[in-house]
Amino acid sequence: MLDALTTQSIEGFYKRWSPQAFAFARHLFGDGNRAERALQEAFHTYIEWELPLDEADPPAFLFLFVLDYARKDAPEQTSTKQHLALPEALLSIPATERAVFILQAVMGWDDLLVGETVELPVQEVRKHMMKALRALRALMSKSPFTK
Repeated sequence: MLDALTTQSIEGFYKRWSPQAFAFARHLFGDGNRAERALQEAFHTYIEWELPLDEADPPAFLFLFVLDYARKDAPEQTSTKQHLALPEALLSIPATERAVFILQAVMGWDDLLVGETVELPVQEVRKHMMKALRALRALMSKSPFTK
């Protein structure tokens, strides 16, 4: 049974990180319900693994658990359409590129923190970001054959 101090620490951790983690999950899944399920799983796993609750930096493992859930349960949607809106285009690229893009472009994280979160070296983070940008540009660009 959890003691009062541990319960208070868990509640504080949840209040502090759930808004950012949910925003990440919501962008990653494009769906609030699936994002909420992933977030519940991620928090449960984080607590179960007894990872630190009082870090000042974003808890990389929490975001990694959300990404792992996405890799297993939310395969990317393939689209041959062009001129998609960003949220729809994001769902059409692989989960790792999607996560790197969201963490850097949307959440403003640096290469090192993104690398820790998605378990890639900094150089690979940059490559995945470039792949994401190229894919998004192709999906969002207007075809020269349409008005």
